Amino acid sequence: VEALAEGGASGFKVHEDMGAHTRALDTALRVAEEHDVQVALHTDGLNECLSVEDTLRVLDGRTIHAFHIEGCGGGHVPNVLKMAGVPNV
Repeated sequence: VEALAEGGASGFKVHEDMGAHTRALDTALRVAEEHDVQVALHTDGLNECLSVEDTLRVLDGRTIHAFHIEGCGGGHVPNVLKMAGVPNV
């Protein structure tokens, strides 16, 4: 991920289909902060890797764009909308 940022990536997308787990999300957020780029997150709809509470814990106040925050087409079921009330999401 570091090499991608150094190579000019303007952001990262963490997607449930590719493993939106703790380490992937935290790494993307850490590298994004270091290189001033964005992170977009398509959360784990089946809660296999992370629940909404787990995701918020990993975010730890860092800024992210959350796809399907309304719960249609993905996102933590049944309470993804909880993320809409969190600063920096």
